[in-house]
Amino acid sequence: MTDRASLTISAQGSTAQRVESAIIRKPAARRVYHPDAPADRSEWAMWVGNVPKHADETNLQTFFTQFEDHGVVSIFRLSKSSCAFVNFASETHLIVAIEQYDGSHLRPEWSTGPVLVCRVRTLDDDLWTGVGGQRGMGLHRQWIEDHRP
Repeated sequence: MTDRASLTISAQGSTAQRVESAIIRKPAARRVYHPDAPADRSEWAMWVGNVPKHADETNLQTFFTQFEDHGVVSIFRLSKSSCAFVNFASETHLIVAIEQYDGSHLRPEWSTGPVLVCRVRTLDDDLWTGVGGQRGMGLHRQWIEDHRP
């Protein structure tokens, strides 16, 4: 059985290999307590962490569309979580974007802060998060069993 840590994108290997390993992982079962994923969710999405609090939608749009063939379909900012999701038109655009933006700063003048962390967002990642993740993936039950006296 594969654990969650091995399913995440790591810093080892090429970006294409890391993307492929995240996409090919064993699908999780969607239970009744998991809300349905949005119908318009892109198959090729990138999660971006460490987005500065003072960055707005315009900053993100300018940054992720700076190259001619960027492939960006949409950008969704979660300001309270300091992250964003960038949806791409293809797997190739996603791979290139991760290689280009992971470890970079949103703007050069903001280079004193943490660098952006860019990872693949797969279609079933929502099954691993929140209460649904605790129930559906057995995380809570497993924690109880592991810490039982």
